[in-house]
Amino acid sequence: MTRTSAFLALFFGFAACGGGDHSTDGSPAVMDAGTPDLIGAMCKDPRADVYQPNLMKSSSMGLYTLTLNASDPAPPILGNNSWTVTVGDPSGTPISTAALAVPTKFGGHPNPWMPDHGHGTTLVQVTPATGTGGYTITPLYYYMPGLWTITFTLQANGSDVVDSVAFSFCLADS
Repeated sequence: MTRTSAFLALFFGFAACGGGDHSTDGSPAVMDAGTPDLIGAMCKDPRADVYQPNLMKSSSMGLYTLTLNASDPAPPILGNNSWTVTVGDPSGTPISTAALAVPTKFGGHPNPWMPDHGHGTTLVQVTPATGTGGYTITPLYYYMPGLWTITFTLQANGSDVVDSVAFSFCLADS
């Protein structure tokens, strides 16, 4: 391989993970000064949740809710994060009869996951925090800017049915 070929392979390899146009109408997103603002465009991504304490989401089958009670730091940022979450019934009442997990793979890809970049991050630890459906998720490590999705699985004790809930946050350089 020539030096030029090696350089081009390295350049395009890094460029593939450098973001892209994430505007909703296909036009490039620009800052007021006229320079591209790709991370800013990603942070306006309609797939991203807007962080707020006690953010509650319903599971994909509607069997459970998962509430992101708090993120430390809040909102989630690049680097190590710690979340506290609570599993609830469909109305949001906390329950302790379902197990919560963050599978290392979900949907054929790593979890947590950067859908626009095609890669994930390191594993996270799920620790029961209370007897009423509360859990601590730590360390949750986000190492680069962009849209991150973390999918949780929920399964009632003694059941074969596995449901899921995903939170997606867009993280920018600080």
